[in-house]
Amino acid sequence: MRTASSIKERLSESANVKLVIALLGREPALSRRALAQEVCRRLDLKDGKGDWRMATTSKALRELEDEGLWTLPAPHSVVPRGWNPARLNQAVAAAQAVPTVLAQIGGLRLIEVADPEHLRIWNELMIREHPLQQCRLVGRQLRYLIGSDHGWLGGIGFGSAALHLEGRDNWIGWNPEQRSQYLERVLNMNRFLIRPKVRCPHLASHVLALCARRVGGDFQRRYGVRPWLLESFVETPAHEGICYQAANWIQTGQTKGRGRNGPHKAGQSIKDVYVYPLVPDFRDRAGVKPVPIEA
Repeated sequence: MRTASSIKERLSESANVKLVIALLGREPALSRRALAQEVCRRLDLKDGKGDWRMATTSKALRELEDEGLWTLPAPHSVVPRGWNPARLNQAVAAAQAVPTVLAQIGGLRLIEVADPEHLRIWNELMIREHPLQQCRLVGRQLRYLIGSDHGWLGGIGFGSAALHLEGRDNWIGWNPEQRSQYLERVLNMNRFLIRPKVRCPHLASHVLALCARRVGGDFQRRYGVRPWLLESFVETPAHEGICYQAANWIQTGQTKGRGRNGPHKAGQSIKDVYVYPLVPDFRDRAGVKPVPIEA
């Protein structure tokens, strides 16, 4: 099975644009759902568990419609555009008597968010206490709460990697075809919160290390795909990325302020780009040839 990570990129290819337009010209006309099903079947768009990637394909079809590639049939029902995440609707209880020495924090652990109550807690933390005040993730998602005997210390969230990221892509050394095929092996850690009132040196870098040990297996169990690389962004000059550096993440450059979808979006802030390899031979697995060293 081909591991096509960016369905949008695949559908943008000339041959596949012609395929979608031909399917849209069928009589009787296909519904949006039937179109997505047929595109998945024709292009073998499956996840690691062998399930059709219907949600991602449907989203890509809508986004490419917005870019003028085709016109989709009218939806059967109008879904409200508003997004209402599940919340506690009250602040998460503050952690109590958190030690200022890392080794003295009792029961420090990552808890995968897998039930509605933990999701409400995670959302409430991000909306109230994360600087972005946003809890929405993109694509395949994985969330953790940072638990302890003292209460909730924060949370982490992963989503799909940025489609175009010059610093990351140059550092990896892959070509556009390799990036398209293996981008799903990259996870974007786009939410990382240590609660503002928790003051403990080295806690953030320790949590990053815990996460690096957990995320590969958890993501594979959930989605059937083993990630090879983590990426994250640090907004400067507000933050210096010290916890990433202490956890051996690698700074590979800066963003261009275009957002995760690349040149079609602009106006975002400039951020430092950090990556962390989960497997040492990810370049070999992606077929990236080493750069020859000049004498």
